[in-house]
Amino acid sequence: MRGLAVLAAGASCWVIVAGLPVWVERRTVPLPDLVGVGIGIVAAVGSGLIAFLLFDVAVVAVAIGVLVGTVPYAVRHERRRRAGIEVRDRWPDVLMYVRTSLAAGSTLEDATVDAMTKVGEPFDTYAEKVRREIGFGGGFERGMDFVRGELDDATTDTVVT
Repeated sequence: MRGLAVLAAGASCWVIVAGLPVWVERRTVPLPDLVGVGIGIVAAVGSGLIAFLLFDVAVVAVAIGVLVGTVPYAVRHERRRRAGIEVRDRWPDVLMYVRTSLAAGSTLEDATVDAMTKVGEPFDTYAEKVRREIGFGGGFERGMDFVRGELDDATTDTVVT
C-alpha cells in the first residue's frame, strides 16, 4: 500500500513540475451565462409574485414565473449566437484583405492588423491588441492567441492556427 502511495505522490509531483502529458486531453466545462441566469431568476420571482397576487393560484404563478424566467437567458443566448455567426462570416473578408496586402508586399503582421482594422467590429478592437503585442515585444503569435481566446470559435481556431 505504501508503494502505491509513493507512486501516486511521485506522479502528482511530476504533473506539477512538468505539466500534463500531451495525450491527456484538457476539457473545460462551459459555464452558463450567469448574468442571464441572474436576470432570469429575478424576472421569474417578480412575475411569479405578481401572478400570485393577481390570480391567487400558486400553480399558475409558478408556471408564469418559469416561463418569464427563461426569456432573459434565451435572449442573451440568441444575441451571443448571432454575434458568433457575424464573426464567422467576416473571416473571409479578413483573409481577402490579408492576401491582397501580402501580394502588395506587406509583412504578414502588418497585413493582418490592417485587414482586421478594415473589416471593422469586432476585429478592429482585436487589431489594436495585436498591434500592441507586436510593438511591445509580445509578438504576433501571442497577439493572435489573444484573438483566438477572445473569439473562441472553430473558424477562428482554423484561421489562426
